[in-house]
Amino acid sequence: MKFYFKKLFLMVVYLISSGILGSGALLVQGMPWARLALLTLNLGVFIFIYCAIAYKDGEKALMVRISNDKIRELIVQTGDDYKLDLDYEFSVRKGFIAGAMACIPLALFLLLDLAIGTPNNIAVKAVELFYMVFFGFFNIDFLSAHSIVLYSSYYWTLISAPILIILHGVFYYLGAKKMQKRQDKIKNTHKRLHGE
Repeated sequence: MKFYFKKLFLMVVYLISSGILGSGALLVQGMPWARLALLTLNLGVFIFIYCAIAYKDGEKALMVRISNDKIRELIVQTGDDYKLDLDYEFSVRKGFIAGAMACIPLALFLLLDLAIGTPNNIAVKAVELFYMVFFGFFNIDFLSAHSIVLYSSYYWTLISAPILIILHGVFYYLGAKKMQKRQDKIKNTHKRLHGE
């Protein structure tokens, strides 16, 4: 559970910082192409860092699992009791669940919006900040000043949920696979050198 709360905190901080940068892009007036370029750059940086974090988490998680496996062998051989670090141990589902943690604020704000039910309420404003990295592409108020456009773009932001979940899960798994290949290479080299 510690792993998931840590991921939730990290994602909220990262989403807010990306949202602030995206808000700055929306302040560009009179040049929709410049706004679109800045939003695209912000999204590219966000996705790159998000995937890199997931990749590194996958590598670390596999190392924890390898360490826990050695401890499990020791427990079987000696019968002693050792503490295992199960919170950070690799599991494919953990990558997707951690990606879903980034969508918790979006789900909470959606429920709040359904409870309040008026355009431009606090839930919509919160989504604008948290998910500006995605929301900015759907905020086409430079074409129309109507709040309906702003309000409907909030629901288009839901597209970010499967994107965040899939990206995190896939790159978490890829990081673990890379670490597994590295460990296999070390084992093969050890066998070749020592004949064990």
